[in-house]
Amino acid sequence: MSAGAAPREVKVCGVRTPEGARACAESGVDFAGVNRVPGVARAVRDADMPQVLAALGDCVPVLVVRNQPVDQVIADALHWGVPVVQLHGDEPASEGRRLRAAGLRVVKAMHLAQARDPDYVAAWSGVAWRFVVDGRDAGSGKAWRWGELRLRRGALGGVPVWLAGGLRPGNVAAAIAAVSPAGVDTASGVESPSPVPGAPAEQDPARIAAFVTAARQPPVPTTPSPGATTSCN
Repeated sequence: MSAGAAPREVKVCGVRTPEGARACAESGVDFAGVNRVPGVARAVRDADMPQVLAALGDCVPVLVVRNQPVDQVIADALHWGVPVVQLHGDEPASEGRRLRAAGLRVVKAMHLAQARDPDYVAAWSGVAWRFVVDGRDAGSGKAWRWGELRLRRGALGGVPVWLAGGLRPGNVAAAIAAVSPAGVDTASGVESPSPVPGAPAEQDPARIAAFVTAARQPPVPTTPSPGATTSCN
């Protein structure tokens, strides 16, 4: 897919229920992040994995991990038949190469400073299948000055980039206009508060559908001021 062309790749991260997975499938989401980091609110338990994966349909699951033993990650991905692994921590590129050797596609998440570091990008450019680039406060769900990121044909070091960080239906078009990434990645931007007190937020089917529509609309002819800073909780 060439940058700037529709349809743009869309990933929804933090999918943890069959209902959320089904909403992604029905809205035409390309990739769904299934969190396997122990102890985090969006983590999917072993008991729930079969139902979540089955509900995704043609939406490709992405196993999201952070600083976990690479042998364990490989075993987990192969056991569940998940073809893509997203490394969201401080993993060295050597671990990415081991994932590739096991037949898995690698997504490497990075923050803006790493994306601006030529040596860091070069270390991963022969390993990663996609990059996810967030702002300085990566993983916070907050929007940032997306225009600070400079891409070449939607890529860094030849690796297509998914833009992340506070993206929601109302601002994703502006973010795309500012950066022209290969794809976009959201989590909290398509969630609604759970009706159960203290429970994690849940994917909202209407917000997911609106996000996909906004992300895939034809590019606007003019670029807005880089980095509208509306934040997402």
